This record gives sequence, structure tokens and C-alpha cells, in this order.
Amino acid sequence: MNSKLAGLVVGVVAVGVILAAQDWDAAGANDRSGPAARPVLLAQAELPETVPAAIEAPPPQADDDVPVIDPQTEEPSTKRTVRGRRGGKTRSERVSPTTVVHLHCECGSVEETRRKLDEVQKELEKAQREAKAAAEARDAALEQVAAADKRRDELAQSLKNLQKSLQAAEAERDIARRDAEAAARSRDEALRTAEYTKKEHADAVAAAEKASRQAAQAAKERDQARQQAQAAQRERDAAQQIAREMQQQRLAAYDEAKAASADAVKTKQALAVAQRQAEERRKLVDELRSAERQWSELAVQLASAVGINEPLAGEDTRWNAQAESTRAWMDRVRERYAKLIAQTTKSGAGDLTGANFFYIEGLRHLREKNYHTAIKNFSLAIDANPEDARYYYLRGLARHLAADGNDAEAERDARRGAELEKNHAPNSRFVDEALERFQGASRLWVERFRR
Repeated sequence: MNSKLAGLVVGVVAVGVILAAQDWDAAGANDRSGPAARPVLLAQAELPETVPAAIEAPPPQADDDVPVIDPQTEEPSTKRTVRGRRGGKTRSERVSPTTVVHLHCECGSVEETRRKLDEVQKELEKAQREAKAAAEARDAALEQVAAADKRRDELAQSLKNLQKSLQAAEAERDIARRDAEAAARSRDEALRTAEYTKKEHADAVAAAEKASRQAAQAAKERDQARQQAQAAQRERDAAQQIAREMQQQRLAAYDEAKAASADAVKTKQALAVAQRQAEERRKLVDELRSAERQWSELAVQLASAVGINEPLAGEDTRWNAQAESTRAWMDRVRERYAKLIAQTTKSGAGDLTGANFFYIEGLRHLREKNYHTAIKNFSLAIDANPEDARYYYLRGLARHLAADGNDAEAERDARRGAELEKNHAPNSRFVDEALERFQGASRLWVERFRR
């Protein structure tokens, strides 16, 4: 490769020399005087990047070829003697050894020179392509070198690991060697002892075999002990796990017991409260039974006084099996009593006992949704006292609820009650107290007329 490039450079320089010689002849013919005579030197030739160092500059061979550092280019230069054709004069110049090459060649015509120059150019381009290919090959080689370095590092790490394994193996080998040396010493001792007699020799051999068997047995027992130790380790881990689970269960049981204790305390407190309530309820039931017996006696006396001789039901069945018959008996007594009161009450005398009685009975039946009975009682109250707004309001409400909102008489009663309330018959405070027991749509219906 270097020889081929050297040949190409030589050809290029030869062509330059020929052209320079022709230019010199033409210039000498036109102008023979003046200091600007051009030397027969080749201009600086362009060398390819891959030109070997061996052909860049020839070594100095004479005193004039001594290298000198050029102060402008800071490169070593060589003093060359250049001879021109003008007057046979000579002159010396300092030129860089890397840019000037002295050649002695013989060339033909200009056409042949140019043809050779073209061939040289082609060879040069080919050399450049080969140089480029060589550079690519160099880059690929560098990549391979990098990969090789990486592989070398991996192998070095593997080598370190193998060295560690080797050290461990050598330690085991040393132990085995010491065991073997101990066995060998025992064997040698046995052999020395066996030298005395043949019997003792046989005994020594038997002892050695026994020792070997014991060693094998010991190794087997050692393996078994190791396995037992591993099993014991596993059992200990399992026992620790069970202990942890038992601890968690114990804590959970403690929490549950604590919660159960708290629940038991709450249950005990609730039971005590329930017992107190049951005791209070029992006392209340006893009081109610006593009051009911007193009431029944008074009711029987009142019935006898108003002329009703029909007996009252027994205490056990009065409000259970015969509750309806008891209510009917009480209604008859109330009605007979109201009539007697109404007959004995004088209108306008200020005695409103009969009106209040029927008013209270009407309220009770209205709350029990016995609307027709309530209307009847409110009508009796109005007959006894026609100047009370409450009686009209409540009879109108009873008619409104009984007629499902389509009774015109209910509205007339409500309007009459509003007129009386405006005249303070009675005061609005008493009307509010009477209507306080009724809320929702019923109260809104009455309030519509009070506005």
C-alpha cells in the first residue's frame, strides 16, 4: 500500500516539474533581467492524508540539508540550493521538508504527461477510496476493540469470582489435605507397628479399615446431623410463626374479652334500667288497675244514677274480649248524663258544664277519628252554648275530615267560628290551645279561615 502511494506521489511531482520547466523557459525568453527570476522548484504539492511518513520528507544528505526551525511556521526546514537557467545563478531557500520533494525524472511530451497525470489522478482517487475503506475498517476494529474490552471486563469479573471460588476450594482442599496427612500419619504409625509382627500388621490393616469405615460413618452422621439441624431450624421457624399467630390470637381474644366485658357492663346496666322500668311499669299497672277499679265503681254508680241498670263487664274481660261492649256501655252512660245535664242547665246563666262535657267528648272522638260521633257531640255543645268559636271550628273540622274536603257545611262552621273569634268569644289564646292538638293539613285548613 505504501509503495503504491509513493509511486502516485512521484508521478504527480514529475508532472509539476515539467510544467514548471516550461513556464521558466517562457519567462526567460521574454525577460532576461530583474531579481524576480523564478527558480526551477516544484510548488508545494498536495499530499494525500494517508501518505506514509517515509516519503513525506527525505532525510538530509549534505551540509545544506541541515534542518532549521522556521520562526514563522515553527516547523523544521532545510536549506536547499536551487539552480535556475537565467545566467547560471544559484540561490538558497529554506523550505519545509513536508512540502518539497526533489525528484529526478525524465518525461516525454505534454500530452503523455497529462495522460499519465489522469492515470495518476485515478490511482489517487482509488487510493483515497481504499483509505476511506481502511478508515471504516479501522472504526469497525475500534468498535470490536471496545466490545473486546467490555468482554475482557466481564471475563475479569468472572475471573475474580472464580478466584474466590478457587480460594474456597483451596481452603477445603487444605482441610482435606490436613485430614489426609493425619490419616497418613496414622497409617504410617500403623505400618511401623505392623513391622514387628505379621499379626500386628494384619491388626493394623484392620484398624485402618475400621478407621476408614468410622470416618465414612462419621461423615454420614455429620450429614445426618446437618439435615437434622436444618429440620430443627425449620421447626423452630414454624414454632416462631405459630407463637406469633398465638400471640396475635391472644391479643385478639384479649380485645374481644375486653369488648365482651364492656358489653357485659352495658348489658348489666341496661338490665338494671329494664328492671327499674319493669318495676315502675308494674307499679303503674297496679296504679292503673286500682284507678280502673275506682273508675268502674264510679261508672256503675253514675249509670245507676242516670237510670241504666245494665251491668258493666268484669275486670278481666272489660278491656280485652269485651272492649267494644264496654265502650258502647260508657257511651250510653255519657249520653244519658249529658242529656240530664243539658236539661238542668239554664241557657245564659253562665253554667257551661253541659257544653264543656260535650266539647270534651267531641275532642276525644275527633282524635279517635270517630268523626260522626264527634260532630254529634260538638252539635250538643253548640246547643248548650252557641257563642263559642271553638265548637264551630272543631265541628267544621270534623265535617271536613268526614266529607273528605267536599262538605260546604264544614266551611260555614269555620266561618262562624272566625266571626266569634274576632268578637273574642272566646279569646284567641283558648282557640290556639284547642287547635294545638291538630297539626298538618287539618290545622292548615282551619287556619285558612282564621286569617
